[in-house]
Amino acid sequence: MQNISHTRSFAAVLILYIFTMAHAYAGEQNGIIKINLNHVSNFHLSQEDMTDEIVVIFVFNRCAKTFSHASLIINSDTRTIYDPGGSWMKFGPIPKRGFFENITIDDTRDFLQYHLREKQIIATKKIQISENDLNIIREYQLKAPLEEPGQCALRVSRLLKSLPRFDEMEISVFPRDIFYFLNEKDSSAVEIFLHENEQKFSFSEMTNSSKWHDVISSIYNVKFSWLGYRCP
Repeated sequence: MQNISHTRSFAAVLILYIFTMAHAYAGEQNGIIKINLNHVSNFHLSQEDMTDEIVVIFVFNRCAKTFSHASLIINSDTRTIYDPGGSWMKFGPIPKRGFFENITIDDTRDFLQYHLREKQIIATKKIQISENDLNIIREYQLKAPLEEPGQCALRVSRLLKSLPRFDEMEISVFPRDIFYFLNEKDSSAVEIFLHENEQKFSFSEMTNSSKWHDVISSIYNVKFSWLGYRCP
């Protein structure tokens, strides 16, 4: 009986998927988003002049056409990774509330490489910030919620919204919303990192997907991951 129930539930979600894909919209982006293709080994931060910046990191699943993760690198006189919903770890103290402190440039590359699996893309967006922004981030860090799987976009969007220039951002559970909001607000290029086994990339893979892909993927991961489907 349990298998029948699972099958019926899966069929219902499949029907919903077909219906929503038929009506999915792809026009969530405004204007043209500039992109640069790169390799993780070339990833760099503004170390020489110690520019205060945030690097917003997005993971895009090419198979499911979903934005599946969001995190931050905060670069100033010290470097911090904010990964409130992830599973990356490094040697040293356990992160407090999702903040990994005293991060090296090699740590940042390892962090990117950890998330750069086959059929996935990493997109990064560098945004310069002010001293006031840094103070707000440090204040947020002291009272940030504990890290929790699946809450990455919610926590990242809440932190970004606390910055004056991003106060119009909606707090969202979808990394996609953060991605498009930031690209509307900031014209700097998006840097794309591909897995070493993949050479070709078209930005339309991201722009021709919609939030419905994210919704359906979330439902699948919560309710139907027992089916064991993997990208072909």
